[in-house]
Amino acid sequence: MGTTETLVRSARFRTEPTEDEPLSVVIVDDHLGIADMLAESLELHGGCQVLGIAADGPAGLALLEQHRPDVLILDVGLPGSDGIEVLQQVRTIHPDVRVLVWTGHADQYPSQLVLDRGAHGYVGKPARLSILLTGVHEVGQGHRFVAVDMSRLAPSPDTPQLTPRERQVLELLVLDQSNEQIAQQLGVSPQTVADYITQLIRKFSVQSRTGLVAYALHQHSVPFPSNVGNSPPAA
Repeated sequence: MGTTETLVRSARFRTEPTEDEPLSVVIVDDHLGIADMLAESLELHGGCQVLGIAADGPAGLALLEQHRPDVLILDVGLPGSDGIEVLQQVRTIHPDVRVLVWTGHADQYPSQLVLDRGAHGYVGKPARLSILLTGVHEVGQGHRFVAVDMSRLAPSPDTPQLTPRERQVLELLVLDQSNEQIAQQLGVSPQTVADYITQLIRKFSVQSRTGLVAYALHQHSVPFPSNVGNSPPAA
């Protein structure tokens, strides 16, 4: 894994496809040349079946209605469309389709925003093709996946300062540990962990655990992966 990319894999959402059943994919991206190359790579190297490519939101929704794929690769920076609105329509109309957002507009569509609005994965452009292929499979197999090019992001001077214990809890959240698992690793009660998470959500001014993790990664507040389990307890 490259040093400039942060990858997060989290909770399983559904049963994995069988090994002999390729993931079915629809791509929505207005850069059709790039979409064609991605489709070819998915089929030749990614073990996927690309069912269609669309250049805008309405055409993408029509393809979803026709094919009902496992995974939608969605560029939310579509001309003439509100990408977030398209994402929310997909999640409402086709809740079983898993959505991987692939965008070069990280400033307009940060991972925190798209994950909070229902995306299952996020890959920022330009990411290596291998990262995107990995993301498609992770999302298709029921995981949440985030790939952020950290070289393009500078830590904000306004990033909240964390206590050692808050940092431990946040690092374990990045690794998708449950409250009970975090409590066991840190030797505290699940309620204490819940209190720390509430405290962190308030400190980062976000709305959810997902938003907390995404914002923390963007702000360089936590490294990944982390050997947090070997850190000494702190108050």
